[in-house]
Amino acid sequence: NTEGSLVISAPPIKDKTFIERYVKHFNEEPAGYAANAYDATNILIEAIRKTKDRDGEKIDKEVAKTKDFQGVTGSISFDEKGDLTTPGFVINKVVKGK
Repeated sequence: NTEGSLVISAPPIKDKTFIERYVKHFNEEPAGYAANAYDATNILIEAIRKTKDRDGEKIDKEVAKTKDFQGVTGSISFDEKGDLTTPGFVINKVVKGK
């Protein structure tokens, strides 16, 4: 019986061109957290570009300053503790088998 179970999944991909490019390159639809990983990587790359440094602490601080980064999963920002201000996943509850 799955009634009342919680199902955690990746948020919808908002940038449809990402899906098209992904399918063209990998011959399959993006699955799991592929889009989240893509966004995370691009945030890290942007932080490295801004710091122009290899110092991990400097890069970490720059990542934490991220506000309104327009990723393929939507706008991404971090709060003063370094936590996402928008959810990185979707939670659904199973009701009547759906």
